[in-house]
Amino acid sequence: NNDGESSTIYKNVTVLWAAASMNHLKIVKQLVEHGANVNHTTNMNSTPIRCACYHGNVKMARYLIEKGANIKTVKKKNDTNLSLSIYRKHLTMTYYLVDELGCDVNECDNDGYSPLYFAVKCQSILLVHFLLSRGARNFPSTIDRMSPLMLAAEERNTKLIEAIGPYCSLLERIEAEELLGSSFACAEHGQCDLQQSFEHFCRALELRSFHNLPKLPTNLTREIFSYRQECQTIDQLKELQVNLDNMFTEAFLVRERLLGPTSESYHYSIIYRGATLADDAQYEQAIGFWLFDLELHREYSTSIDSYRLRQFSSIFSEMITGVFPISINAILTLMSAVVTELKHNIEGFDENLHTVLYLITIISQYIEKRFSVALCVSITLTFTIGIMLFMSAILYGPSLALSQVTGLDVWVAIISCGVICAFYSSIGGMKAVIWTDVVQTIVMFLGVILSIVFGFINAGGIWKVFETANIGQRINVFNFSFDPSIRYTIWSLMIGGSFYAISCSCVVQTQTQRYMCMSSTRAAQKAIWINTLMLALILSLCSVVGLLIYSKYHDCDPLKAKLVSRSDQFYPLFVMETFERFPGLTGLFIACIMSGSLSSISSGINSITAVMVEDIWKRLITKRALSDKFQTILSKCISVALGLLTVLLAFFMSYLTNILVVVYSTMGTLAAPIFGVFVLGFFFPRVNNRSALIAFFVSLAFQIWVLVGATLTAYQQPRRSLPTFINGCTSINTTLNLIRTGTNTNNSNFFLPLYSISFMWYAFNGVSLTIIVGLACSLIWTSITSTSSPTTSISSSSTTTSTTTSSTTSLSTTSTSTTTSSSTTTTTGCTNLGMFPYQSTYSVGVSPQSVAVVDVNSDNKPDIIVANFGSNTVGVLLNVGNGTFLSQTNYSVGSAPESVAVVDVNSDNKPDIIVANTLSTNVGVLLNTGNGIFRNQTTYAVGTQPWSVTVSDVNNDNKPDIIVANFGSNTVSVLLNAGNGTFLTQTTYTVGTSPMSVAVVDVNSDNKPDIIVANSLSNNVGVLLNTGSGTFLGQVTYITGTNPKSVGIVDVNNDTKPDIIVANYANTISVLLNRGNGTFLNATTYLIGLSPLSVAVVDVNSDNYPDITVANSLSNAVGVLLNTGNGTFLNQTSYSVGLLPWSVAVIDVNNDNKTDIIVANSGSNSVSVLSHC
Repeated sequence: NNDGESSTIYKNVTVLWAAASMNHLKIVKQLVEHGANVNHTTNMNSTPIRCACYHGNVKMARYLIEKGANIKTVKKKNDTNLSLSIYRKHLTMTYYLVDELGCDVNECDNDGYSPLYFAVKCQSILLVHFLLSRGARNFPSTIDRMSPLMLAAEERNTKLIEAIGPYCSLLERIEAEELLGSSFACAEHGQCDLQQSFEHFCRALELRSFHNLPKLPTNLTREIFSYRQECQTIDQLKELQVNLDNMFTEAFLVRERLLGPTSESYHYSIIYRGATLADDAQYEQAIGFWLFDLELHREYSTSIDSYRLRQFSSIFSEMITGVFPISINAILTLMSAVVTELKHNIEGFDENLHTVLYLITIISQYIEKRFSVALCVSITLTFTIGIMLFMSAILYGPSLALSQVTGLDVWVAIISCGVICAFYSSIGGMKAVIWTDVVQTIVMFLGVILSIVFGFINAGGIWKVFETANIGQRINVFNFSFDPSIRYTIWSLMIGGSFYAISCSCVVQTQTQRYMCMSSTRAAQKAIWINTLMLALILSLCSVVGLLIYSKYHDCDPLKAKLVSRSDQFYPLFVMETFERFPGLTGLFIACIMSGSLSSISSGINSITAVMVEDIWKRLITKRALSDKFQTILSKCISVALGLLTVLLAFFMSYLTNILVVVYSTMGTLAAPIFGVFVLGFFFPRVNNRSALIAFFVSLAFQIWVLVGATLTAYQQPRRSLPTFINGCTSINTTLNLIRTGTNTNNSNFFLPLYSISFMWYAFNGVSLTIIVGLACSLIWTSITSTSSPTTSISSSSTTTSTTTSSTTSLSTTSTSTTTSSSTTTTTGCTNLGMFPYQSTYSVGVSPQSVAVVDVNSDNKPDIIVANFGSNTVGVLLNVGNGTFLSQTNYSVGSAPESVAVVDVNSDNKPDIIVANTLSTNVGVLLNTGNGIFRNQTTYAVGTQPWSVTVSDVNNDNKPDIIVANFGSNTVSVLLNAGNGTFLTQTTYTVGTSPMSVAVVDVNSDNKPDIIVANSLSNNVGVLLNTGSGTFLGQVTYITGTNPKSVGIVDVNNDTKPDIIVANYANTISVLLNRGNGTFLNATTYLIGLSPLSVAVVDVNSDNYPDITVANSLSNAVGVLLNTGNGTFLNQTSYSVGLLPWSVAVIDVNNDNKTDIIVANSGSNSVSVLSHC
């Protein structure tokens, strides 16, 4: 891997290899003279002469060759030394290897990439000409069909195309022309220019027509491209000019034919097109392209990058936050893709698992984001009430059995069981619930199985039991009656039971918390299947118990004989009489029924506690983050309170009928409207918040009305119970042997037929009513809004205004849009403070990755200083006075400058430049001569791959010191100022993995600046407190979002305590508020654009509250999040800039007392200046 040579971890290295890798020729000679092996290979098959090729050190290479080095030894994957030298742009080394050592200019690596390909990759026209003159050929790679000529076309490099073209066939040149045209339509390669695309497509068609080389027809068409096929003639192509979308489609059809449907470049173009459409608020089309990308991976069985899947998840979450109605199909398609990767991509398993959990989080947030907080809180309260009633019923039933068996007062049994369950649930938490569930399940099954075994023995065998049940008409499996008042029919079990199971299993916290406790998605899936099978087994066993009870009491009904007072006591009575010869087994039965009860109650208590803390306390009572300690105490207090409330409600249950009926009726009544709202949110994207809210409460009110009515009229409803007898009861008068059964004729209540509906249908009725009312209200609301404003589309969530050019406008003209919504807003007009409508662009060096804005020539006009990563320079753009800038002046620095700071370090009142040279492993200091001109850099060694630099006086000697975050060595370096602009040797402090940003601010009010560092691969920030002499304590870490890239320290809530703001590459901003002693609260997260790399925190709308400005690299935009005044922020407003915005600064550059935004665009080699309106 040529581009990762310097960052690869090598093993089995020798001292000679290490010396060569550090480019020390003298040491190499000494080691060789003392017998070092010049052909020793590392674990990657790298040799000392390869290191010489990496550095372009021809002298070292000649010496090693003279000493017997083998230039033909290649790295793994057949990565040759010639390809490495070419990729590193070492022209002299290339001449030496080819002309003197005879290296093969056409030797490809295992992926089919040739030396000519790498010459094009590094865009060196000199190397391309040299290789072609030595016989290099235009080989396509085996992995993505990309030849050097095609790569040049893909990169829009016409000079390279002209150089390679004469050495290629006519068809290759035509296809390069077509690919060049398609690249001009793809914004990831630079500014989109459809006019250029049109011209190149025309030229290619002319050549095909003249030389009779038509495109091969294909029968493959795709829905995303409106089933179009490529143009075969210029006339067909001209017809596309009137429709910009068709031009984009033509470009994608060309790319799929030339690059192939599995090409990474083609996939990236699809994703980027989706992102562009999303930025223009064309969300449906954007999602269509992203799903098409996933479909291609599925169709051709290719692996999807874990990071890309995570990006899709973040984008969907951002859209949901913006109240965009994403269909459930889109989320499920993404979930399916991630699950597929979990099965096949072992290396990316952890990252993909993280994505699955993230998607689960998105789905759980869907109701709030899709509709409103009010509906979400209403659902939470309904769930809480339902589970409380469920738990009280579950507690009362087993307590009644315990009382019957032991003679213990029923109220004592209720209190004892309730207190014990509340205690272990609150103390043990979810882990206690899981483990007690396991133990209780085992005991429950054991008790039921033993009662069945002994029941069959006492009844005289299995056949005797089934014969008795059959005579008594107790076995009736196939009841196809459509009468809804019959409790158990095929339809009520299949339809009503299914809706009940889904309602209780999918949207109730008691189940989802169990899924989330699993170690992996695969384990959760396995748990669901096991749960289903176990549930089916326990229901079957309970059915057998019912048959045994009837067999024993078929001629002596215990309820009619006054042996028991409730039907719930049948089973305890059966056990007592069956196990009377085995007293210990009666105790096991008690343990069995208590296990089932306590298992349900413990999980219910924990689930209600979770939703009350997250959805009620944090949302309504306090919006500030809770400490872990306080949250733990709060949760335990709520658990205890819930346990006591359950005990009180259990007393109420004693006045109700059969416990089974109560449980099914209650959960079916309250869970169904919740599930109905989820169905509306997922499957009916046009249903708005108002319609969903009305539907939920209408359904809930109807369900409660039916439940209460059914309870109050229980004895008026038709009775369809089978006959029971007491002629076998020796202590009862035999004249009462037949108890009358039939239908109660008291039907005076008009709603009695409604109240008589079986509770098995409650869930189905509730879900259906929610959907019907929601759709009806949505249609009515749409009709009203259409009638009231026929020319304006009104939505409760967003307002969109679009102005598009005429369809006959030139292809180079683009559309303008203004969008205002609760997520990302693309702004092109000045409507109020905080807007940046005017953008100026200035060319700088290659791949600028850091920008600072400071007056360097003492004219009171802030100038721009930029670190050009790709050209190893620092550029200075002087301000001419009105916010415009002169062309840059370049100063050479070290290799790959990543970060720049501008501070006066030698006390001459002239700001100097300090730059972190990533691949040179040092920082450079360029002293200011006084008129904005700088001396050559003086370098100071730091850690490996210095990534971020800042300058601050950390030891209170009034001399600014340098602080550097070293990405490669996981350290922070502190270089104290010696007093004249020179610096002492570094002192290093260990931090997290791959630190990428550092800031220095006093965070604990001791007047000593402290270090804050963003540890990208540790997913946290580290705070190193200053001891007072410029030395620092070990870091204290705080969790942020995934992959923090940039950190800023500013007081955002006006409490005079600096807070931490972090840009996380996973499309979020984290805000950690300062407690006041240098420690910080948990992060509050805000969704922003794609892949943010830099953050600045400055007041941009003159309200004295610092706002957040962030560079969203893959959105090609900066986002501004306005501060509401208490340290919380509004959703971002987005402003388009150049390609891959890498760094952002906010300062007034035109002296109008309004802050402007300056952005370094790494992908377009430019700096954007966005002026405040």
